[in-house]
Amino acid sequence: MKQKNFFQLFSFFLILSLFLFCKKEEKTIGVVSFLKGNPSLERNSKKQEIKSGEQIQEGDLISTDGKSILIVSFNNDIGEIEIQTNTVLSIDSFLKNKKSLQLKKGNVWTKITKLSKNDEFSLHT
Repeated sequence: MKQKNFFQLFSFFLILSLFLFCKKEEKTIGVVSFLKGNPSLERNSKKQEIKSGEQIQEGDLISTDGKSILIVSFNNDIGEIEIQTNTVLSIDSFLKNKKSLQLKKGNVWTKITKLSKNDEFSLHT
């Protein structure tokens, strides 16, 4: 009987520790490598100012005003994107083989240098 109770108690604490210590993986797609002005970022319905070196994540909405420009360097050296003034860009998905961005308003410049054979990069307007 004591072994059964011990096993149940051990199992309970094991499951509890998994829930407490396992953090949801953030899907960082790149980092802000250049910044001018005061662009903003909306993440999880919270708006914040972007700082140089800021990590950009899947699901982020990036906005620039008339005096802001920023460059995001993508992970794994696949390239970069320059987000021009008065632009709104959504990072829709950035999966291993499929990267998808949506330009809601404005202009961007992209430089993609390194994609694998089965990789896909798309910018929707």
